[in-house]
Amino acid sequence: MLKGDLTKFSPGDLLSFLSHLNQEGVLTVGRNGQGLSISFQNGFLVGADSEQADGKILGALHHDGLISPEQFFSLDQARLETGLPLRQILEDSASIDLAEAGPIFEAGIHEVLFQLFTWETGDFQFNEIPVDPTSGGQVYDCTGLSLEAARQVDEYREFLRNIASEDLSLVLTDSGRQGSECSIEVRHILDSANGEKSVRQVMVDSPFNSFKAMTAVQEALSQSWIELRTGGAPVSVPRVESAAELTPEGKLFLSYKRSLMKILGAQDKRERDWELLSYCKDHFDYFLLIAFKQEKVVRCRRFQLDAEGKRLGTELPNPVGGFESDPTFRFVCESKSPFFGKAFASPLLKGFGEPDSAVECAIIPMGGKDGESFLLFVSTDQEETVPGPLHYLELISWQIHPPRKDEKVPARVESEAEGDGAASEPADKTAVPDQTPTAEALVAGVKELPPMPHVISRVLELLADVNSQASDMVEVLSRDPVLVARLIRVSNSVLYGRGQETTSLGQAVVRLGGKTLRSLVMAASMKTLFPMDQTNVGIWGQSLWQHSIECGLAARRVAQLAGYSDPEEAFVAGVLHDIGKVVILLNKPDEFRLILKRQALEKESFGSAERAILGFDHTDVGELLLNKWQMPGNLRACVKHHHDPAGADSDTQLANIVAAANYLAHAYGSQPDPVLAGNVGDFETICGELNVASDRVQTLLEEIGSYLENSGLLD
Repeated sequence: MLKGDLTKFSPGDLLSFLSHLNQEGVLTVGRNGQGLSISFQNGFLVGADSEQADGKILGALHHDGLISPEQFFSLDQARLETGLPLRQILEDSASIDLAEAGPIFEAGIHEVLFQLFTWETGDFQFNEIPVDPTSGGQVYDCTGLSLEAARQVDEYREFLRNIASEDLSLVLTDSGRQGSECSIEVRHILDSANGEKSVRQVMVDSPFNSFKAMTAVQEALSQSWIELRTGGAPVSVPRVESAAELTPEGKLFLSYKRSLMKILGAQDKRERDWELLSYCKDHFDYFLLIAFKQEKVVRCRRFQLDAEGKRLGTELPNPVGGFESDPTFRFVCESKSPFFGKAFASPLLKGFGEPDSAVECAIIPMGGKDGESFLLFVSTDQEETVPGPLHYLELISWQIHPPRKDEKVPARVESEAEGDGAASEPADKTAVPDQTPTAEALVAGVKELPPMPHVISRVLELLADVNSQASDMVEVLSRDPVLVARLIRVSNSVLYGRGQETTSLGQAVVRLGGKTLRSLVMAASMKTLFPMDQTNVGIWGQSLWQHSIECGLAARRVAQLAGYSDPEEAFVAGVLHDIGKVVILLNKPDEFRLILKRQALEKESFGSAERAILGFDHTDVGELLLNKWQMPGNLRACVKHHHDPAGADSDTQLANIVAAANYLAHAYGSQPDPVLAGNVGDFETICGELNVASDRVQTLLEEIGSYLENSGLLD
């Protein structure tokens, strides 16, 4: 598994590296609760998904009449219920012919890459697992897509600088109301400009990808069909000519200016080289990227347009040659200075099988890695005008290799660890923080919870292993309360429920099947994960995970002794019982710290400390969350009543099992709770309600510690 963060591995470099691995697998990237995934096979990109892109795809399917309004709302509801990629939902529901929607899904791939290139931070990991290519077996050259995304994001950022803020409202002007001939993208923007939506919201709601939506907003602003407002007052924005208004010379200069600004603002040489390639992609039908060692060519990649105008990147098979008999290439190699001039006879290029139609050309030295250096060769079969693409390329190239004396490259300064992650304490160590939310407000903001990263890693290993069994998968999935909850929830959704309620993990895995299970796990891996370092949130998160699994194991054992019909259902209920604590920890870590402190100082129960600090406890939060997720009623009852099983009404037996298991886990597990463990009388009363004989209770108490330790789930 390859993992890292985008601050040290830019999106362009990351995609290029993965493309050259020639492996099958999925790259997942997470940032601030958002996530995306990109699938690779044999060096080609074969698919990409994100929630943002899926929203665009769904809107485009509706906009193009491929789905009805009823289907749109049904599919959107399925997305919310399951968290699955839209393509998986469409396959499982057989709503449309996926081949017919091919261009829309291709636009979705561009949207995912656009989203990735706008991110400057985020965690990524690449897992070697089987992937499913897009319908029709379409594959994409990663370099071409990356160059396009980099160019689009550059224009997008310039647009943002020009309008100052995406939070400004868009309002239709009188000129816009009169109606003008415009593209369908611009028409959609005009129809959305009602003064109540911001620029950001209009672009998000557009069924077109973000770059098209941005250019449509830009076009409408340039024509004065819409205006920007804040607080009802118009905002003056410098008028920028739209792409449609610019002459070819104006478009070329604008492109040069954008590339130059990006190169000047680049943090390192690799970013500058990447922008140079992006410029060439926009203005030349053909160019070469030549890798060499000690003046000997080791690799060569050709970039050219095909008959349909698509950019293709092709690795030349077994390129041979050197610079000994090619003085122009040797000059560039030795001097590290670019060459611009008339095309020349080149044994090296002839050996590559290149045509003789070039009139002018350029050779530009670029960076290197792993002992290799690179040269960029560009040619044109037209007489160069001034200013022209080669003229501006020469100006850009001198920013790549400016003459410097005694250059000293500062070492990268790595940030120090930020301590243990705990906030500074208020004067009153157990005081209730101001503006504490209600349980309802806390749960309303929760969409998904993050799984534990080591469990995700093991699941992905099993998915990559063709010899793994369903039982292996169930065992590993059992180790994470969040994944258990997600699989139970999705298996009971409208899309997969089939009218029969699922309450055990094994049933859920069988019902969903391997392909859907893989999609769910990959979607989960995109989310922000519990930190596994030494921050308090990471430590507390692991403690909650440990206790939840111990409670599930104990619930399974108690259920067996009590003759309960489905011990695996009891296991799931035990695993989920404290899920409300996870919500509080992730959303209110400072308050969680105060709860722990109050519990220790006042010698009171965790729930009592929660109510003193928050005004509610984890059972309230857990019940609300499982209601929101539409989980089975008996599981909701156990989450709400595992401290007072008598209140569980018809689900009293299962609630009693979980209550007994919770006592055992705190008394004999790795996360002791002296207050709860001291109530042995309550435990014996619960066992009496379950009709477990006193001698069997004693046996249970004697064996439970060893049972938890040797279960295998806590490894």
